[in-house]
Amino acid sequence: MISLGKFYIPAERVIAVLPVEIALVRRIREAASLEGKILDLTYGKKTRSVLLMDSGHVILSSMSPKSVVMRVWGRDGST
Repeated sequence: MISLGKFYIPAERVIAVLPVEIALVRRIREAASLEGKILDLTYGKKTRSVLLMDSGHVILSSMSPKSVVMRVWGRDGST
């Protein structure tokens, strides 16, 4: 389990962590919103990363993508 603010999510269910600036992420976010599968954990702060879950849910986070990757997989995401 990883902490994203006041909430905990299972790290093994995270498929991808993406920066919010990518155009594809905007489309994914819009589709998830229409389906009711979006969870906003930003608490009014600027959205910086988007987590895609294996259940099809999309989680919005105010943490940087690099910080989220470190929490989920324990590495910086660079190859």
